[in-house]
Amino acid sequence: MPNAIAESSGVLTDDARRILFASQRQLAPLRGNLFQPEKGALPDSLLVTSARRGEGKTTTAIALAYALSQHSASKVLLVSADAATSPLARLFQLDGSKGLAQYLLGDDSVQPLPSEFERLDVMPWGEGPRTLWQQSSESLKARWQALLAQYEVVVVDGPAVLDTPETQAIHQHVAATLLVLQCEVTKWQVAQVALERLNSAGGHVIGTVMNQRRYYVPGRLYGKF
Repeated sequence: MPNAIAESSGVLTDDARRILFASQRQLAPLRGNLFQPEKGALPDSLLVTSARRGEGKTTTAIALAYALSQHSASKVLLVSADAATSPLARLFQLDGSKGLAQYLLGDDSVQPLPSEFERLDVMPWGEGPRTLWQQSSESLKARWQALLAQYEVVVVDGPAVLDTPETQAIHQHVAATLLVLQCEVTKWQVAQVALERLNSAGGHVIGTVMNQRRYYVPGRLYGKF
C-alpha cells in the first residue's frame, strides 16, 4: 500500500509504479533462478548494468529489488551507483543531494531511506566523484561491507558498461552482476564487448535480462548463442 503523503520520501512516481507492476510477471523467471535452493543463498550484492545507457537497467533494478523484498523475507536495499544520472532520486521522489557517495566517503549522517514498500530501502547516489569506486581504498571497502551487512540483498543500479570504466570497478565490489540488453536494439557485437569488459574484471556475471521481453538467459549459456 503506497504511503498516503507523496511528500514522504521513497514514494514512486505514478509512471514508475505502472512500469514496476507491469514487469513483475515478466521478471518471475529471473526471480525463480535467483531463489533456486540448489544454487545456495542469494548473492548479498547484485549489480544491474547495461551495455549502453537507455536500455532499461534502472527500471529492471527497481523491479528486481521490489520482487526480492516482496517474495521473500529478505530486507533489501536499492542503491544508485550511477554518478552521471542517478535516476533513483527522481523516481522515488527523494532529495538526491546526499546518498551513497557521501556515505562511502565517511559521512555517517547519510543512511538509506525507507521506500513505500515493506522491507525495501532506497539510497540515491548523492554527490561525489565519478571515479570514487576506482579509488578502491580500504576505507571505501570497509564502508561498503558495513552497508552490505545491514541487508540480506543490496541491488545496485550501476552505470552502463560502455559509458565508463567505473562500472568494472563496481563489478569487483559485488557478488553478482546482471547485464540488461534492449531486445532487438542492442547489437550482438555491443553486448559481447560489454560482457568481455565485465568478465575481465571478474567472472561473476550471472545472466542477461532481455529488456522489453525480459527472457532470462543463464550466464553459462549466453556465450553459446
